[in-house]
Amino acid sequence: MRRVALLAALASCGRSAPPLEAAAGGPARAPAVEGSAPAAAAPPALPPARERDGCWGAELPAAPAARLEALGSRCAPGLRRLFDEASLVNVAAPGEASVPLPPLPPGACLRAAAVSPEGPVSLALVEGAADEVALDAHAAFSLVPIEGPLCLGPEGRATLKLRRAGPERPAQPPGRVWVQAWASPSAR
Repeated sequence: MRRVALLAALASCGRSAPPLEAAAGGPARAPAVEGSAPAAAAPPALPPARERDGCWGAELPAAPAARLEALGSRCAPGLRRLFDEASLVNVAAPGEASVPLPPLPPGACLRAAAVSPEGPVSLALVEGAADEVALDAHAAFSLVPIEGPLCLGPEGRATLKLRRAGPERPAQPPGRVWVQAWASPSAR
């Protein structure tokens, strides 16, 4: 079942999809997660290159939201955004935060990415209650699953876990992390 759904999601490559609508019928909104959005800052320098080229290509935009948009079009073609706009999450170093995804139908395929101008962030995809099914961490961006979309089991629930490593710096504000997730079009 997962393989069929994955093939269907990949078959629609190259087509742009509008944001996925939440189960309640309206556009999904990113959940509020700790704190408020910081004031807009100048975009960071270009992100470091990943060790190997994948769906993302050789170059990505520097601004976090633009980088997520590019990752979505390159690494999740045919999948729909789960949030209208990338979710901004504040994560202290060391620390972690969770971003629950809207309920999805069984077998829905998904992929997610996280970008932080303040350094590497670990992104884990947790299916159901506690099964961590994918993990990635890099300074440029984190993408789960790195190999391609993952199709969920019968529960249809997933959460993204963000982790930042590093020494505790009480005087320093939490690091900003932008997150976006994409799911198969049949996930309505």
